[in-house]
Parts: sequence; C-alpha cells; structure tokens
Amino acid sequence: MPTIDIPDKICSHCGGTLWYNSNTRPTLICILYKREQEKKLRTNNIESYRETRKKNYHSKLDKTSYYEYNKKYRLKHPDKVIGWYAKYNSSEKFRLTIKRNKKNQKIDLQNCYVKWLLTKNNDLLFAKDINLELVDLKRKQLLLKRKSKQNG
Repeated sequence: MPTIDIPDKICSHCGGTLWYNSNTRPTLICILYKREQEKKLRTNNIESYRETRKKNYHSKLDKTSYYEYNKKYRLKHPDKVIGWYAKYNSSEKFRLTIKRNKKNQKIDLQNCYVKWLLTKNNDLLFAKDINLELVDLKRKQLLLKRKSKQNG
C-alpha cells in the first residue's frame, strides 16, 4: 500500500495529510478515511468477510502443499537455507540474545514468564487460558517472595 505524505493537501474529512495512492485509480484517498470505510464495510458484512477469508486463506494453505513447497525450495536452494541456519540458529550471538531476553523476562516478571511459571507443571492449564488478574496475583506473590528472601 503506497502512502504519500502531502503536507499542502489536507483531508476535509479528518484533517490528515497521509494519502493512499492506488495503482488502479488515479485519485488520492485519505488513509484514515479509507481505513474507516473498510472497517464499516467489514462490520456490516462480517459473515461474507469471514467466508472470503476462509476461501482465500485456509483453502489455499493446505498443509501438504505447504510442506511440499518448502521441501522443493530447500532442495532447489540449499545454500540459502544453510546460510539462514548458520546466521540465526547456530550463532553464539543468537543464543546469547535469547538467554538475555529470558533473563530480562525473569527479572521484570513479564506476563509471558509468569504464565510460564503457572503452566510449567500443569497439563490442564494453558497460557491462553490465564487471564491478567491471575497473572497480576502471581506477580505480587513472586514479589513478596523476593522481598522475604532479601529481608530474611
């Protein structure tokens, strides 16, 4: 979606200066107005919107064809795939960044870390099932535990 910032041209609808330049239409359309119109169209026709998304996305993404395509690509371009793995998976820098991120999550008691603590020994509870209230309560419990370790 090519957007153009034209400071001299101001939208009468919202007062914005960002414009969408369509390749099919020669006219410029205000970005905010275009998004608003698309949102109205989606909310008014939610069922047809869902059906078209399913048709266009889910039917085309058949898992077998996806895996076949990836297999063919890997056979055709082994140097690219090996280069990607060498760059991202086996590098020491990558491993250190992951380690640092996990350490920061633990120190800051981020949501993902607290959810991991709640679900690590439980087969029935999943991270998506945990609401923010439970995360906050567990975070408070961990903070109290940390303070008692420091004082005691």
